[in-house]
Amino acid sequence: MRKIIWVAILLVGISGCSGAGLPVSGKRLFQENCANCHGVYADGSGPAAVDIGLPIPDLRYLTESNAGIFPEQLIFQIIDGQTDIEAHFSRRMPVWGYEFSLQEPDNGKADQRVRRKIQALTDYLRSIQQENK
Repeated sequence: MRKIIWVAILLVGISGCSGAGLPVSGKRLFQENCANCHGVYADGSGPAAVDIGLPIPDLRYLTESNAGIFPEQLIFQIIDGQTDIEAHFSRRMPVWGYEFSLQEPDNGKADQRVRRKIQALTDYLRSIQQENK
């Protein structure tokens, strides 16, 4: 009986730590949080795009529209939402830094996990860049 209790305690401890250091999938985060507006292929054709009434950017050509350089810092800041960026026009996009922080337990490492999620999204967007729109 004691072994069963110790195994249960060990499993609870392991499950409480799961995900803490695991890599975050930018593609999965994009599909779960961004595709509704930006589309499954990041082309701006998500189902909510019509409701917004503004053109949704095609995120596959960020590098091309920035003289061949992926604007990593700018993209991170736009996703994070904590920096006022005039180039993004009106702020219709959720402030993902805030939204992701609501999903994290406040145990002193939430900010680090939020930044990893935003970086994963930024890296994913870099990975889908195309040329010749």
